[in-house]
Amino acid sequence: MEVNLERLERSQVRIKYDLTAEDVNKYLEQTAKELSKSVKIPGFRPGHAPSRVIEARLGKKAFMQDAVKTFLPKLLTVTLTEEKIDFLNFLKYDYQLDDLDWGKSFAAQVTVDVKPEVKLATYKGVSAQKKLRPVTDEMIQHVLQQNLDRYSELVPSQKTKAEIGDYAIIDLEGKSGGEVVPGTVAEGYSVALGKGYLEEKLEAGIIGMEVGETKVISIEYPEDQPNSEIAGKTVNFTVKLTGIQEREYPELNDEFAQDVSGSETLEEWKEKIKADLEAKINSQAEDALQNELVDKVVQDSALELPRFTLEQYEILAEERMKMMLAYQGITWEGYAKFLEKDGKNQQQEIRSIAEKDLKEDFVLLALADAEKFEPSSEEIQATVKKLEQSASKDSKLSQDELVDRASAQLRSQKARQFIREHAVVEEVIEQQEDRSEKNEHTSTDGGGTD
Repeated sequence: MEVNLERLERSQVRIKYDLTAEDVNKYLEQTAKELSKSVKIPGFRPGHAPSRVIEARLGKKAFMQDAVKTFLPKLLTVTLTEEKIDFLNFLKYDYQLDDLDWGKSFAAQVTVDVKPEVKLATYKGVSAQKKLRPVTDEMIQHVLQQNLDRYSELVPSQKTKAEIGDYAIIDLEGKSGGEVVPGTVAEGYSVALGKGYLEEKLEAGIIGMEVGETKVISIEYPEDQPNSEIAGKTVNFTVKLTGIQEREYPELNDEFAQDVSGSETLEEWKEKIKADLEAKINSQAEDALQNELVDKVVQDSALELPRFTLEQYEILAEERMKMMLAYQGITWEGYAKFLEKDGKNQQQEIRSIAEKDLKEDFVLLALADAEKFEPSSEEIQATVKKLEQSASKDSKLSQDELVDRASAQLRSQKARQFIREHAVVEEVIEQQEDRSEKNEHTSTDGGGTD
């Protein structure tokens, strides 16, 4: 057997195997002997059926497939070990199965991703700013208001006309072409006006309605509307305002503070809220700082990204993106139209994300190698346990694979921490509006009935 190894661009190695007829016969015999232990052949004891009988029992194609999938990985393992090649798990086999037969030579090649050479940028003394924000009275008041909202109740209002800030109780039905549009029927639905829970035109039509009034509000939807059931159609919404509600709030005093927070006084509760907000702001600033520091090291480091591994990262990045979009109520097609406005497409975005993720992984592991970071057995065991708990039912990782993954995670974490600990950091206080803080909280008043 002749073995030729060729180093390719993009951190790959191609290994060509030219097997003689004698090599082929030997590997086919080994495959048949192994299969004979599990394949039941009438008249033969397990492990003693002739190779040709085993082949006939399974069928020629199935037998040859089993053989090549058995001996090629073994040959590859020997070659990689002898050549001391630090390979990755992604590879591609290339051969013609029809060429594999008794008494004939056989050629095959395997292209393997190998661990790339990383030229690490300077990772000690990286400079960045830690951007903090002061806690304002408005931010504290916002948290207090959230709690007031949470413990408030919707009560009937004496108002007869719906206004912004009210909770309108409506009966709703949408029709297009005389047919009811699925998902547009509601009865006794309480919705906060002015919060953006309804479509703009529908909400604008409700504002100003009198209790007991019925109105038809028509909305024309464009052809590119993500919902195909209404795309390019006009939907006529019949709306009846059956009542108006308003929120009744508890009194913001020491007693309320005791009930909700366990603080003795309202002022003590405010101080606790301030401390919590400061801790949250500091944590967010620290996360942003560490990401910026790591990004600087990754961007300034150089390496070639292995092609097969990058393809797998693209698959994972696309899956994550689709899950995130679905959570936000955005379709994959809608995302494509959004990107088109900026002259981009989904594949470009996915590849960009995958390249960044893969490069970061290699750079952090290279740093861990340079600093000889090794997690303890206790750390690995704890991380393996977490991986097992979070793994899906379809996950089929072996214990060795789980240990390898846990070790890589821990070494990357240690590398990130090392960059942070050796960074030159300037803390700055940014004066800005409180909108970002407010947007981080989920409003408790919205559509639905109490």
